[in-house]
Amino acid sequence: MSNLLIFTPHQHPAPMTLMTHPTSYETFTDHKGNQIKFLLTFLDLRSKYCVAASEMTENENPRIFHGYDTESMEAALTKVRKVITEELNTLYFTADHKNPFAQLNGDLFRGYVGDHEDGEPFIVVDGKEMTLEDLGEFLKPLMGFRIEVRVLD
Repeated sequence: MSNLLIFTPHQHPAPMTLMTHPTSYETFTDHKGNQIKFLLTFLDLRSKYCVAASEMTENENPRIFHGYDTESMEAALTKVRKVITEELNTLYFTADHKNPFAQLNGDLFRGYVGDHEDGEPFIVVDGKEMTLEDLGEFLKPLMGFRIEVRVLD
């Protein structure tokens, strides 16, 4: 991992102003031993600090994570590092040769929501795009089960 950037306390900007601090890069290891590089952007949101981490990849749907804290930028950085490490080392689905979402490993999966240029939404889970059609196929055998949808960021 790169060196920790230290930010000193400062006056908060005027309302509605967003301060962006310099960016940096950090590399993490996933469950397969692959090195995955993330671009970290440090944001002062006035009421809290945020570190946004975007996967550096040729994949058109990079993974994106956020860490928030009301006390310090260092705490937000620690939180996003923890989330990245957990997510890169958790496989929510076991794939078969036809379907990357064949078998759910447990009773939970996490990802993030994106949309294509045409506005069609999708979910990225395990670094793979899950279309609404894929989600429907996943849900078919679960008819009658209760579900919970939570927005985390």
